Amino acid sequence: MIEITQDEIQRLLAAVDYSEALTMDATEDKVRTACAEAKKYGFRSIAAFPRHLSLVVEQLRGSQTRSM
Repeated sequence: MIEITQDEIQRLLAAVDYSEALTMDATEDKVRTACAEAKKYGFRSIAAFPRHLSLVVEQLRGSQTRSM
């Protein structure tokens, strides 16, 4: 069995775009939750529709996670 270190997991997450908020029916609460999860786990970026762009930028301010 191959063992994966926590550092390897973090490096992998830092390369993944999180798209939980990329749905046509995403509410502001869902976008906020997705942003919090993306920051918590260290995803590279979060994808969302343009109508939520200002909310995503606000929620990700000061974090390493980018919006796209």
